[in-house]
Amino acid sequence: MNHATSTRLEYRSKHAGTSRPYLLIAGALGAMLLSVALFVVSVSRPAEDRESFPVFIGMTTVPMMFGVFMLWQALVIMRTPRVIRLSRQKLAIDWTRGTQEIAWEDIARVETDKKNTGFQEIDALVLFDAAGKKLVVLTWEIDGFEKLRSQICTAIRKTSGNTASDARLRKSKGKAIIFAAGAALCAAGSIFTFIDASHSREREQLLSENTVQIDARITRHYRRSLGRRIEYSFADEAGTTHTNDVLVAERVWNRYEGAETLPIRYAPSRRDVNEPLDGEIESSDLSPGMTYFASVALVLMTGLFLLVAVLQWRGMDIDVSNNRIRLIRFGENDPDQVGT
Repeated sequence: MNHATSTRLEYRSKHAGTSRPYLLIAGALGAMLLSVALFVVSVSRPAEDRESFPVFIGMTTVPMMFGVFMLWQALVIMRTPRVIRLSRQKLAIDWTRGTQEIAWEDIARVETDKKNTGFQEIDALVLFDAAGKKLVVLTWEIDGFEKLRSQICTAIRKTSGNTASDARLRKSKGKAIIFAAGAALCAAGSIFTFIDASHSREREQLLSENTVQIDARITRHYRRSLGRRIEYSFADEAGTTHTNDVLVAERVWNRYEGAETLPIRYAPSRRDVNEPLDGEIESSDLSPGMTYFASVALVLMTGLFLLVAVLQWRGMDIDVSNNRIRLIRFGENDPDQVGT
């Protein structure tokens, strides 16, 4: 490496000497403990007093996700070298556990890549030896990373004649399959929610018509987990017996403890569509309209996942620069890539 005197030969972590990773770990643990506490408090309450399912998911899952992302970010920072030094013979990397020295002739291959930190994707440079073993991963968390990457790629090109390749090209087929599987799951979810919404809408319409009210026979009065349930059966005019098992409010459950009958209503045209006159807790917190909306949202997600799968399979990305949007191949705008 024949560097001019103005060439920068030492690079430091952007977070060297800061307490950011420890603050992130503390925040992650706090968010996770909050999520667990909210979950325990929610499930410990009677079923009729619990939050709706979307609210329950939001109050428990969102803090946990933030906790995981913050922990991930902290680990990325802690795994970033403190100092990197370049010389004619080698690359010296100072870690918290010691110094790693890599001779330029020991580096057989270099890849540019993207690493997910939980909050964002950052640029990375991965160095390999002749056996394909990963020597080190350097990321954008290093101050002056773009210049460092260019110097390392230049040094390796002069030493071995090898130029950098884009790791995303190597991984694109596998990622395409994952996104295609995600699209299939979203499509299946969309069909399921559409059918569920249709059934719920039909049930609402049937029970909004002239219904028949009778006293059904209580066959079981019990608890399941933290829910209070009543199982009942009744016979219609044709002598056919219908059975239903419903989750009910605590006041209704207490009222009919030891009782033999429960007032219900059913649709004359569909006797299997029936419900107690009072106190049933719906298994779903979403109205048919909201369920239809969820189905449409899943269709849009299916299309998005399919688009990403196609782009990954073809090794392409969406570039937004110079006030325009265009499709480019991985590494097309990278001066350290092959063929650029």
